Amino acid sequence: MRASEDQRSARPTHGAETVRTWARRLAFALARALHGLRLAGLAFRAYERLAATQLRGEKEMPTDGLAVPPPHLRVLVAGGRSQRAFLSSGAQAAASIRAIVDASGQHLTELDAVLDFGVGCGRIARHWPSDGPAWHGSDHDERLVAWCQGNLAHLQVTRNGVAPPTGYGDASFDLVYAISVFTHLDEELQHRWVAEMQRLLRPGGRLIFTTHGDAFRGRLRRHEAQRYERDELVVRFAAEQGSNLCSAFHPRGWVTQCLGRSLGSIEFIAAGAPGLGRQDIWIARP
Repeated sequence: MRASEDQRSARPTHGAETVRTWARRLAFALARALHGLRLAGLAFRAYERLAATQLRGEKEMPTDGLAVPPPHLRVLVAGGRSQRAFLSSGAQAAASIRAIVDASGQHLTELDAVLDFGVGCGRIARHWPSDGPAWHGSDHDERLVAWCQGNLAHLQVTRNGVAPPTGYGDASFDLVYAISVFTHLDEELQHRWVAEMQRLLRPGGRLIFTTHGDAFRGRLRRHEAQRYERDELVVRFAAEQGSNLCSAFHPRGWVTQCLGRSLGSIEFIAAGAPGLGRQDIWIARP
């Protein structure tokens, strides 16, 4: 099917796309080679700078009236997204979250307080209405927090550490969602953050989070795939937790047997929800 004129104009040129693709491959190859020397992060940050440079020539596009994050922040959050892809994927993700909550019989707008944990530069949170719940966001990167604080007036954003706790009080939220957050943490921190999310949720509240599941098995090397098939969590570059270089791959059995033990009722939705990048979705009521 032919792309529309808007779709074609939103896509990068073939040359720019090729440069980013090969730069990303080279960055991961260098990261693996330099891992033992603790220089993997330097290689990946070089890739991020290159990816941001490739996005700087984009033409400004009409938006919802809110500012669009600059290229280097979009790369930190999404690994490199055009303005159109950043905005459309965020709107789709917000719609998917709304649909999950509405399916439970309680509309999102009826909640009192919602936390976007790992808010980044507001890819999803920018699409919430100014009325309704009290919208909150938190992130460990001070650059992303500062941008949200200066540009998303409907959102109250604070900074957290890579490890818990947050600065929020007990039972602060009816809903916490963490999109592509547990995908960048090692096993210990995943357990610790699950405990923190339980502390933050009110009775009857829910936690929505996403993981790299079966849709990402093709990215695993042989020994990693063998561990994954044994229902073991696979984590790459754990020393770079919180960045896109650190990647965690979650077999369904591991989530239900390990994280699920403390989460109580937990529902699984396989990859495919719009805006969530083929990641599996988990809905828990701790």
